[in-house]
Amino acid sequence: MGEAGFQQPVQVAKLLARQGLTLRRAHRLLNRLVAGEEVSMRLPSVADRKGLLKDCKGLGVFAEIHEAPESLMIEKIREKLALSQDAFASRFCLNPRTLENWEQGRNRKPLDPMTLTYLAIIERYPEIVDEILRTDSTRDLE
Repeated sequence: MGEAGFQQPVQVAKLLARQGLTLRRAHRLLNRLVAGEEVSMRLPSVADRKGLLKDCKGLGVFAEIHEAPESLMIEKIREKLALSQDAFASRFCLNPRTLENWEQGRNRKPLDPMTLTYLAIIERYPEIVDEILRTDSTRDLE
């Protein structure tokens, strides 16, 4: 969220509270917006994403929604790259047992947003991930 040109801070605070933020947290974020800062926040419950964006715009607040994928088919990503579990885990610095548990559904809790984002980046840009990991691990050798 950004842009401090909004004229209805109470309505903005109420809108954020309806999305699961406490009024105290919404107030702190509004103060930062008024100060001209760009603000990022995690909203616990957004049922209507398009409606939220429209409501923010109507209140003079620019908003974008960024979120990690809800789930990924990790095995399909790995197979697309034609890698075994061990090779995939090694190439992308993952624990082989963890990867195996993800693929076989033994991990009951959902993957955290950071892991899902990392896997989505691997899916779309494996060469860039290779370059970053290779650069970091070989920097001292050059």
